[in-house]
Amino acid sequence: MYASGHFAVFAELSGAQGRTTAMGAIFQLLAVFALVFFARTVFGERGRDPRALGLAALGITVTTLFTGWPVHAAAGMLLGLLFSRALSSGRSPWPMLWALACAMIFAVSGADWVVVPAMVAAGLWLFMGNGLAALSTLVGNGPVPEPVPLPEQAGGLPMSETAPPMEAMAEQRSGPVRQQPDRAAAARPVPDVLTSLLTQPRVPEQARAQLAELDHVTAEALAALERQGERGGAAIYELRALRQEYAPQVVQAYLNLPPTLADTAVVEDGKTGRDLLSEQLDLLLGAAYEQLRHSA
Repeated sequence: MYASGHFAVFAELSGAQGRTTAMGAIFQLLAVFALVFFARTVFGERGRDPRALGLAALGITVTTLFTGWPVHAAAGMLLGLLFSRALSSGRSPWPMLWALACAMIFAVSGADWVVVPAMVAAGLWLFMGNGLAALSTLVGNGPVPEPVPLPEQAGGLPMSETAPPMEAMAEQRSGPVRQQPDRAAAARPVPDVLTSLLTQPRVPEQARAQLAELDHVTAEALAALERQGERGGAAIYELRALRQEYAPQVVQAYLNLPPTLADTAVVEDGKTGRDLLSEQLDLLLGAAYEQLRHSA
């Protein structure tokens, strides 16, 4: 009886150990999947989307609680993203700020070694990259630069005959207020061009995320201005121009490039058509955030 009691205890302990081993294997597998998803997000076009990056970082944090190791590998990947953005020419500060926030979350989760290199990347972004200009757009210090034309608009590949030149649109934007549509016409709803751009199959994921952000920011600014009684002022005219003219213009310029070369061939200043499209949309986002700040 004494021996049988010991055998029962041993069997129970063995079963518990087996269940623990099985759960550990499941969490290890989940950690691998979370790390693969994080790598695809960081090194893909979804890395600019705060929601995708936050979801991937959440998966790493949760699996680290049970396994302990994914956060270190993910932190190394995140450093690559931080340093690549540190010297980028993007006008929106949010992609870099979100990446820095993820680095701090990883530091709290156990990868505290990531803090120093992340701060170095932030310093490079601020003082050698475009960080100060991007932050000034966010807080409203300093002018917002005008969108520069893509190569097709600057004398390179021809644009479609129906597309108006960027320079003419800029003159229209800066012209006298009397040239603007009357208040009744400005108050009428206009077709949602940005929604149709989001469904274009050739628009890259990164540009699609920028267009979605532009849609949200301009819609929020327009709603704030209308709550204040604005119906046809210069600010509303500019926001609608961003939605209905400037954004479609730069996307159409990209779509006019040959599909086989738009994302790979160097078009201007060592940049591909996709790079130039992203740069243009960043400029439009900067102008939209400036109007949102003034409408608050």
